[in-house]
Amino acid sequence: MLIRVALAVVVLLSVAIARQYSIGARSMSASDAALSRGDAPAAIDEARAAAEARAPFSPYPDRGFERLTELAHSAEQSGNWADCARAWRAVRSAALSTRVTAGDGRPRVLEANVQLARIGARTRSDVSAATGETLTGAALEEHLREDLARDEHPSAVAYVALGAGGILFYVGVAGLLTGGPKRWPAKWMAALVAAGALLAILGCML
Repeated sequence: MLIRVALAVVVLLSVAIARQYSIGARSMSASDAALSRGDAPAAIDEARAAAEARAPFSPYPDRGFERLTELAHSAEQSGNWADCARAWRAVRSAALSTRVTAGDGRPRVLEANVQLARIGARTRSDVSAATGETLTGAALEEHLREDLARDEHPSAVAYVALGAGGILFYVGVAGLLTGGPKRWPAKWMAALVAAGALLAILGCML
């Protein structure tokens, strides 16, 4: 039974990897096409999709991030602050959404935070919630950096706990329903179910 479960997991992972690779390739092609017709917002959106399409040995996520950075600098040079901010927001969002599969994306997040704060300070003013004073220039930039630094996304540990909990839970349930390996008592399967549920709950709390 465990061999069947392992084979099922391998098949599912293979399908998921192939799908992510395909999404990355298709998104970069779409970004190229949008760029050739001068549609920067569409090029940014497609490059973001490529950056988020993580798969082993896939070149497209890195190409997506490179394209987003190039588009951000190009938009700034032409004075298009809306597209510039859009590109940096895409960098930040993609880095946050892939930080579990891609490792530590913090450098990209920090760079995007700095750039977005700089753009925000250059293009608008804001009011401090603490003092009520109008913020401009360097004060506004610092204020925006603090806001951007607040990361409300689940941590990598939470994702790992949820994933491991799900696997243990379903393996345990499958064992209870099918009888499992003869040498494995039912109480072991029940323990897997309980451990999986506890890990999933812990992941939701992190």
